[in-house]
Amino acid sequence: MKKILFVLAIGLSVFNAKAQMVSYAESPAGATEMLPTYPGGNEALQRFVNKKLSVSGIRESERQKGTVIVYFMVDAEGNPSDHQVLSGINERYDALALETVRKIKRWNAGRFGTTLRIMGQKVEIRF
Repeated sequence: MKKILFVLAIGLSVFNAKAQMVSYAESPAGATEMLPTYPGGNEALQRFVNKKLSVSGIRESERQKGTVIVYFMVDAEGNPSDHQVLSGINERYDALALETVRKIKRWNAGRFGTTLRIMGQKVEIRF
């Protein structure tokens, strides 16, 4: 019960997630490009991150606010790989964000026109 209350308190006050998911973009040739998306959209992604991200190992007095941006590739089957931090806070927070985003095992693959493609995606983790 204590763990649940702690997680709820942290989820409401310390962090949230926001995916930088663009639904489509027009290319010069007129074909529609759809970037990879999280199944269920941004709200489902935020719930997943809030559930999986744990800052319990960081003392209250040492907690910081900021944003970590994690970039990765999504293949044509929706499998993410090659995760890296584009912009971070510090090693500890960057590692927490990277670990959390790596727990996402499946995405909706990106498309160019009707063809599934390997594409990049990024997720912001706000602490």
